[in-house]
Amino acid sequence: MKNIYSVLACLALLGCGRDANTSERTGATQTGTEASKPTVAISPSSTPATVSPASNPDANVGQKKDGSGAQTTNVDPRTGNDPERINQLKDLKVATIVANGHKVKVWLMDNESKRQEGMMFLRDKDVHADEGMLFLFPSVQPNDGAHGFWMHNCPLGLDICYIGKQKKVLNIADGKPFDETSLPPSGDYQYVLEMKVGCAKKIGVKTGTKIEIADSLKTSA
Repeated sequence: MKNIYSVLACLALLGCGRDANTSERTGATQTGTEASKPTVAISPSSTPATVSPASNPDANVGQKKDGSGAQTTNVDPRTGNDPERINQLKDLKVATIVANGHKVKVWLMDNESKRQEGMMFLRDKDVHADEGMLFLFPSVQPNDGAHGFWMHNCPLGLDICYIGKQKKVLNIADGKPFDETSLPPSGDYQYVLEMKVGCAKKIGVKTGTKIEIADSLKTSA
């Protein structure tokens, strides 16, 4: 009888371990049709920053500090990979856009997996002031209350610039680190530009600013 109880206890522990590892990964991401919210909270699109995130035991991972108190990068120097990210920055396609006369290097978030992950887990040292992420969507995203971005698993504060089909900024949402509140656009949008907090505003990007985005930049899926 004692052996039977031991077997049952082991099976129960295995079951708990499996459930504990199934937390959904989403962050600085979009909520809604392309970014349906997980069962516990979210930020970008269904698969976003960025999208609204779901609760995750790693939510505070970006708060690690080094001896000087500065935020540290999480990149493994041996592989060049961040173990917490699915889509590595070094593997993403890049392009240059022009915002108010300033060139901005952008990583292209051109499929569902990339749009879902967005800026998740990135630290201050990972992103420079003249860099950002450009989210490309296969169709115009409606301002229906279900397609906002959120900051799940995002240690960086962000300027989240919603951009309409005519490539003009609709509004800039203030993304606060790890905030799981959905940040809505002010209208239907085709693109989203994310930069570190204050960086977009510093170069004069505001409502009505025309962003020069090449027509050749399109979604891959």
